[in-house]
Amino acid sequence: MAVKEVDLGLVTGPAGPQGPQGKTGQQGPTGAAGKAATIKIGKVTTGEEGSSAKVTNSGTENAAVLDITIPCGATGPQGPKGRPEPLDRKAQPEKRGHRPSRTDRSTRKAGNPRTKRSNRSHRTAGSERSNRGSS
Repeated sequence: MAVKEVDLGLVTGPAGPQGPQGKTGQQGPTGAAGKAATIKIGKVTTGEEGSSAKVTNSGTENAAVLDITIPCGATGPQGPKGRPEPLDRKAQPEKRGHRPSRTDRSTRKAGNPRTKRSNRSHRTAGSERSNRGSS
């Protein structure tokens, strides 16, 4: 008798229960050392209001150049009106850490210990004048 072959297609049954976890395998060999990488900041720009911050690498994988876009913040409300500035600057109180202007420093007396000129140079200049007058 002749055997006739019949194609039944793909026949699948229901999935069986999960089997037990297998044993941990051996550790693989150590990989090759990687290249050292550098990071530099490239172009920093202001994006449109409401947009997202964005960072892109315009360099390479090992020499990254990060270009950064930071979105513009929303415009705030109008602030209160300020006081007018006095016309005479000397009428204003001296601010802490204020360095006098060149004209303010030149009006100081040479013998004043708070000036940059030393008392010694003042005496030397005075003694030279007295020597010239006496000869």
